Amino acid sequence: MKKITFIALLMAIAPLGFAQVVNYNFTFEPNTTVGAWNYFENGTNTAGVSFVANPAPNGVNPSATVAKFTTADDGGEWSGCESLYGTLGKWKFDGATPTTVTVDVYKPTLSPVFIKFTSTNNAGQGTVFLASATPTAINQWVTLKFVVDFALLGGNDNADNNAGTNQIVFHLDKNANRSADYDVYFDNIKFAAQKLGDPIAPPTPIAAPMVAAPKPPARNATDVVSIYSGKYTDLAGTLIGKNWGEATKASDIMVQGDLTKQLLQFNYQGIVLANPINISGFQKLHIDFYQTNQNQIKLSVLHQGGNDITKLLNITQPGWNSFDIPLSDFPGLKLANIYQLKLEGAPTQTNTTVYFDNLYFYKGTPLATADFAASNIKMFPNPVQNNLTINAPDKITKLTVFNVLGQNVLSINPDNNSVILPTENLEKGTYIIKVTMDEKVASSKFVKE
Repeated sequence: MKKITFIALLMAIAPLGFAQVVNYNFTFEPNTTVGAWNYFENGTNTAGVSFVANPAPNGVNPSATVAKFTTADDGGEWSGCESLYGTLGKWKFDGATPTTVTVDVYKPTLSPVFIKFTSTNNAGQGTVFLASATPTAINQWVTLKFVVDFALLGGNDNADNNAGTNQIVFHLDKNANRSADYDVYFDNIKFAAQKLGDPIAPPTPIAAPMVAAPKPPARNATDVVSIYSGKYTDLAGTLIGKNWGEATKASDIMVQGDLTKQLLQFNYQGIVLANPINISGFQKLHIDFYQTNQNQIKLSVLHQGGNDITKLLNITQPGWNSFDIPLSDFPGLKLANIYQLKLEGAPTQTNTTVYFDNLYFYKGTPLATADFAASNIKMFPNPVQNNLTINAPDKITKLTVFNVLGQNVLSINPDNNSVILPTENLEKGTYIIKVTMDEKVASSKFVKE
């Protein structure tokens, strides 16, 4: 099978500003433009799109390599896959005359196949065209045809098409009663359009944090509703993944022994609770974001029957940025039936990397911190010059030193009962030292001479 084909139908006339019209043919063969692909609403199946040997090369489609997507039995009716914005290029359909799009499909069911083209204009993601076709046979290659006709879509002036189409979306098995996992193959996506841009490489993931997010304080269990946090008990059944067609790939990574949520190729991320929750009487929402190439995020909280109620967060400090947002900052939010949250790129959705941790609602104050004497922690010498020794009855998981202004000047994770803390580089003065031992926190003061 040929590589992706760009055949000039009309050469650009530079003075008039015409774009070159080409025939596109995405074949998924090696050394061709195959793009980067995501999946959505596909239940527990996380395989995504792969490029495999043709299951039936003797039929309509003799290609050696084709694209494969498995629709999961526990996936949604509209489960599917999509190219990452721009990785197949950018083009514009002819608004004056219809354009035929053909796709070869091999699948075990006669359910409809939906295809959608989208763009990112100044208003955000927009749908250029959506249509469906149904195969006439199963377990063999069938060529499906879709007609892009803007005369039937409200006229030639389509803002999303004019901004440039840069994504293809497939719902390959629209099926509300899927009884098994179905392997669906697709290949040879063909159409003619004005070429507006070459394919771009998918973004390189940002390196993961080397330091865990700040550990939340101890609180009474009745004062916290935790969505995602290693400190508190999280709500069972919460889904942070492919919920609403996100391009984002969500996963858990380990940072200094702490589970942290990683969002690759982030445009937005839905968070769906298993059941609505009542947080009446709660005061704030907490979340920690690590600064990356996504410096603004819109955080939305949703109640049943309501629209997104949004707070814009600026992630400007190097390292972890902690937010304690009063629930009064979400005007009109009905606290008695919260059922979803959403993270969204701002001011526009882009392909970035986001890390977050410790997402929870809370009320009241943290539990009191004990002093060293009550915790049987020994610290000497005090005053100190070069080395401060701390001995504890339990393993010390974190040790933090603050100056009198409350600034963190030293922080280590010794994971030991005994620690020798170097203090020779500290300025003379009084310091507060906080020691964390599993669920217990103790603090005291020492003087540097």
